[in-house]
Order: sequence, then C-alpha cells, then structure tokens
Amino acid sequence: MTENASSLFARSANQIDRSSPVPLYHQIGEAILDSISKANLNPKSQLPSEEQLGKIFNVSKMTIRQALAKLVSDGVLERRQGAGTFVSEEKIERRGTKIFSLYEDMKNKGLVPANQILEKKVIRPNKHVTQRLQLAEGDRVFKITRLRLANKTPFTINVAYIPENSCPDLLENDLTQGSLFRLLEEKYLITVKSAVQNIQAVKANAYEASLLRIKEGDPLLYMQRCMFNQDDVPVTYYVNFLRGDKYTFTSVSYR
Repeated sequence: MTENASSLFARSANQIDRSSPVPLYHQIGEAILDSISKANLNPKSQLPSEEQLGKIFNVSKMTIRQALAKLVSDGVLERRQGAGTFVSEEKIERRGTKIFSLYEDMKNKGLVPANQILEKKVIRPNKHVTQRLQLAEGDRVFKITRLRLANKTPFTINVAYIPENSCPDLLENDLTQGSLFRLLEEKYLITVKSAVQNIQAVKANAYEASLLRIKEGDPLLYMQRCMFNQDDVPVTYYVNFLRGDKYTFTSVSYR
C-alpha cells in the first residue's frame, strides 16, 4: 500500500457521518471502495490492516471487520489467511443474452486463458448424458475434462460431452490451445444456435478444492449447459464447476 493510497483512506474517513442513520460499517465500506477507485489500486494490492483501518476511521475492529466482510461478500476484496486483505481480481462475467465460450469470456476481459487436460477418452455415457444429448442406445461420446485457467489462476473444472459420430478424430487435436467451442464450429462445422443452462450453488469437495486452489467447502457455481444446432438437435453438453470468487453471471430480462 503506497503512502498516497493510505492518505486517500484517511481523507475518506472525513466523509463518515456519525449522525447518519446509515450504519457505520456500511459508510466505511463505501469509503474504502471509493478510496480503492481513486487510488486506482491494482488487483492483489494489499489494504491496511484491520488495526490500521480502525485507527484511520476511529472505530472498533469489529466495525472494520463488518465493512470488510461486506466487500469480500461483494467480490471487491479477498482475504488471505495469515496475509491480510487484498483487492480482488475482476470476476469473469457471463451475460445470459448471447452465447460465448468461457475462452471468449476470458479474452474479452483481457485475461490470458489456458487449459490443462485432466482426461480425454471415448465412453458410453450414463443415462443423464444420453438424455441430454438425445442419443440412441449404444452411442458413444467424447468426455474431455479440463482445468481452465485465467492468468495462470484456475477458475473452473470443465467436463465436455460430445457425440463421437459428429467429429470422430476430435481427440487427435491439441485441446490445450484455444476454444473447444471454436474448434467444433470451425473444423467440424458444428453450428450452435441456442443453449440452455442451469446454474446452482454447491460446495467444493476435496478433489475440486485441490484443483481450484481453494478450501474444501468453499462456494462453487455448478453450471450444466446444453448447446443446440439450427434444427434444435443437441450437439454438446458441458458441466462446469466455477469458483464463486472468480465468476459472476448476469441475466438480462425484458417485459
């Protein structure tokens, strides 16, 4: 934390109105957010300690903890055990009105995407995948499991199921590079016209936590996504486990 940034926190403290009905912790949170913006702090910049912030704002550590907890919950800040509180990296955002691959989402945010292949093989799918892809009995699929990274930080485990008969030599491609979605479109001429997805909150198990460098029990977004061609035939089915602190979903609705 630079001296200039620290002085901005001190100036923000002068804006706190102790006679206001707005809770102190909320005002302090807004003041911290304003200071971060004015100081143009980069992601991973460290904030003053709780004790220092308490002195700057002349409040108890409990009030500071409340303010910081709200900003952590909002994704503005992140806590690191034994290290302190830091400005969070910008979350990857997906909008519900247009179909983008996760690779494109990252590129649009100016991040450097990368893939680690955890598994790639041909399988006979279970009943759930068979139904999602509307397969006939005996049809096989490619199962490709990837760890997706943004700026070298893992943010999702992606499992893709793709009918084998639509691209028989798929596994011969270098799947560590670029977008699988784009490969299917450009090389195999699989046109995606629509997608249906379901998102729910889950807790990371030990395996997921170890891959994503988080704690067991931390929140994940569990996304199931089925893509359809122009004839409404399903062409791919994806399952994603996305870090809740790195990803946000925005839906636009009209009346």
